[in-house]
Amino acid sequence: RYSLPNIILEHKYELNIQSVRKLVVNCNSTKLGTVDSNNILRIYNTFIKDHKATSKGWVSAAKNPCLFERKDVWDMKWDEQKPEMFVAMEKLRVLLFQDCMEDPDDPILSNGYLMRCNNLEVTVAMVDEMTASKGAPKKNMVHRIESIALQSMRESILTSGFDQTLTTMKKSTDTRLWRLIAETALESLEFKVAQMAFAKLEDYRGISFIKQISSLGDKMRQRAEVSSFLERYSDTEALYQEMDRTDLAIQLYTNINYPFRVVQLAQKDPGNDKILQKAWHQIGLFYFERFDWTRAAKFFLQSRSMQEAAECLYRANDFKALEKLEKQLDNGSPMLSKLGKMFQSIGMHKKAILCLSRAGENKAALDACFALNEWNEALRLSKGKNSDEVECALAKKVNQSIESGQILQAVAIFRKAGKTAASTKLLSQIAQDIGHRRSSLVLSKKILILAALEAEQFSKNGFKIAIPKVKSRLSVDPMRRSFESFLSKSEGTGTFRMFDNVWNGAAAYHYYSLAHRQLYQGNFDAAMKTVIRCCEYEDILDKGKIYSMLVFVSYRNGWFGVCSRALVKLETIPNISREELNSLHDVSYAIFSRQVPVDPERLKDPYASCFEKGKSYDACTVSGRAIMGEYAFQCERCGYHMIISEKNDRQSCPLCYVKLK
Repeated sequence: RYSLPNIILEHKYELNIQSVRKLVVNCNSTKLGTVDSNNILRIYNTFIKDHKATSKGWVSAAKNPCLFERKDVWDMKWDEQKPEMFVAMEKLRVLLFQDCMEDPDDPILSNGYLMRCNNLEVTVAMVDEMTASKGAPKKNMVHRIESIALQSMRESILTSGFDQTLTTMKKSTDTRLWRLIAETALESLEFKVAQMAFAKLEDYRGISFIKQISSLGDKMRQRAEVSSFLERYSDTEALYQEMDRTDLAIQLYTNINYPFRVVQLAQKDPGNDKILQKAWHQIGLFYFERFDWTRAAKFFLQSRSMQEAAECLYRANDFKALEKLEKQLDNGSPMLSKLGKMFQSIGMHKKAILCLSRAGENKAALDACFALNEWNEALRLSKGKNSDEVECALAKKVNQSIESGQILQAVAIFRKAGKTAASTKLLSQIAQDIGHRRSSLVLSKKILILAALEAEQFSKNGFKIAIPKVKSRLSVDPMRRSFESFLSKSEGTGTFRMFDNVWNGAAAYHYYSLAHRQLYQGNFDAAMKTVIRCCEYEDILDKGKIYSMLVFVSYRNGWFGVCSRALVKLETIPNISREELNSLHDVSYAIFSRQVPVDPERLKDPYASCFEKGKSYDACTVSGRAIMGEYAFQCERCGYHMIISEKNDRQSCPLCYVKLK
């Protein structure tokens, strides 16, 4: 035991109990009840009054504070107001003890579980029935058991009347018995007796209620008000319906905040639109507090509570319903601004811009375009008035992406802004960077296919190079210089040659990756011819890698003349280091000290022209060999050919992946 407020330990109690299952203190902490694993109930006196100890007022109990013991008890509860009273569950019997020194009331059979013990009344829950029932628990699954004193008082009132009962109860201070007298007197419309009982209880609410209903002349109305006061609402409604006063029943359920019944009653009588609207709103709040967004939105819409309905639909991810809600709003409505922000948060740019524009918030609509990278919409909204601001925001966004290494994000921004030339250049540069790192030839090819498609779109738009330029004071010159310097890196490397033939880059990486596949398959002759086709793309692919591969595959294929000329090409590459040149000399000596630089046969014209002069020729996109008189199929998208005999069961173009017709 500790003293307050200093929290000083005053006393310790040692109980010789093992495996305590339950330990409960009564309402004033003077007694302690325990139930152990052997189902033995014990009551201990934790505080006893010591008349000699006036400074502390309370001292520790004796060495053996156990006051009560009973076997076969598996649960117990103290009364919430009477410190001496408690209830125990002994097997299937409910035992109510007025005091641990006295015998219990007559036992009552029950297979329920104790919920509470309060004011001479025990509440028992039939948990087994609740778990067995599929629906919600019913009221009859909770039983209330009255004590002997309460039952005796009720019988006394019925048999002897109020006068004799009041005479008997004059000196009693039991609040529960006086409460029973007050309620019984109200039911019998004995207002003087009820007023005396409420005065004894010091219940000002009860006294005020008696004064209020005493002025009512209608006995039926008085009975209805008494039922309402005693919280017997079903009886109250039945009395109101008998009086043909549905309005009073509606008012009753409105006062106790039970909107479901209000709706049922109000729908029976016309002219209750405002009451219905308020009740629907209350039902919506009921479901909103329980996170049932769909039902809450339904009732909010019925009550015309648009703001709450929008919030519920947004949380329920019902965006189609949000779109329907937007159509019901008038231009300039404050709800449009909130809906616009909701649509913006989920990326529905068209609806977001529409809502913000209808709300008259053009600046917010423009900011939404910037946040969602909808630059075409931003330019449309600006209509020349804020075009400088849009261009500045575009340049800023692109440069932030480039400087952070997110080039593909910059490409997406340009595509949405309709800047096809800039997006094509960025894609081409990305593909070249990947190709030079040799991280993925196929990925480089696919990016270049996308660049080719962008370049074709660019050519359809009339070759309008669309690099963002900003003339107003809002421009950020370092950002523009950063962007232009990035694009200028690709000049001189042949990146912009794609505008002459937009598919050259994709074709270069296609044939280069095809040659690698053929090499790994051991098909050296096909690999050699495919690598020769790559000689046209010296401005796209790395020249050293092309001819290094050609040296290897021609050597393995036995074409030593081609191998010798490829080595010469490697030695004449500009800016070759001395170490690399010495390595090439060592390779040449190792090969041609044993082999004569002669080919098995003369190299055919298409291959020879491409090898020596970089002259283009039609090569099959499946095998890589030159098309010389064979029947070939031309792709409608990329324009490259495929030999019919090599096509087999292919359903798409090997180069651009378009579906073949």
